[in-house]
Amino acid sequence: MPSVESFLNNIDTKYYQVIYDKVDNKFKNNCIAYGENSIPELCILKKMNVLDYNCLIIQHILKNDEINNEWLKIIGILFNKDNKVLYSLDIVNKKNTNILEIHLNNITNKKYKVIDKIEKYPGNNKLIYTLINSISNDKCKEIFK
Repeated sequence: MPSVESFLNNIDTKYYQVIYDKVDNKFKNNCIAYGENSIPELCILKKMNVLDYNCLIIQHILKNDEINNEWLKIIGILFNKDNKVLYSLDIVNKKNTNILEIHLNNITNKKYKVIDKIEKYPGNNKLIYTLINSISNDKCKEIFK
């Protein structure tokens, strides 16, 4: 009889969240669910309006293929207009490091630019504040043209 661990390792679809481990002082990819359609791709933390945009603050849930990217999304703000996501502003972690950056993603042309680098993990309570505060960064002006 196979072990539970070997059974779970053979499931094709897994979902992850990037979390900060205070004990080890580093980011980890935490598997939170197994199987198709077992979890939504977005975990909505708050809804808000910013000028002409309906925005969602989300905690990212990553699939198998996304966990291999160089930059792993932690939390973000989706900028929606007319029921279409045009931009996202995300706090990302460089895989296997403690490096954090804020990326502005243009969904239309699939390009991103670095808005800011976060020198030290600000803690769970200040992470969303740091993200919201970055909306006023001059590099984000293209959103509000």
